[in-house]
Amino acid sequence: MGKQEVDLLFANPYAEHPALVSIHAGAGGTDSQDWTEILLRMYLRWAERHKMQSEILDESPGEEAGYKSVTVRISGKRAFGWLRAERGVHRLVRLSPFDQAHRRHTSFA
Repeated sequence: MGKQEVDLLFANPYAEHPALVSIHAGAGGTDSQDWTEILLRMYLRWAERHKMQSEILDESPGEEAGYKSVTVRISGKRAFGWLRAERGVHRLVRLSPFDQAHRRHTSFA
């Protein structure tokens, strides 16, 4: 990443502030709830690797696995600057561990 790109990441006046990351399971039932948990672990590990603190503020567990929704606060050097572009729908296509027939499922969060 070039210097100009990095400068743009942190040009926002809130770049030095903590970031709130909310993840909501989309279409896909249990698989989407599991995908939500996978994404949460990814963000928590990212924060840990970058020496940032994380705190789960709100969580709604799924019936079988994962979360229906979860909100985490990530604080540390330039947390919002790094995470402000993280938005939109994340899609996962996999052979479902929750399907007896082991069919391919598409999940959204």
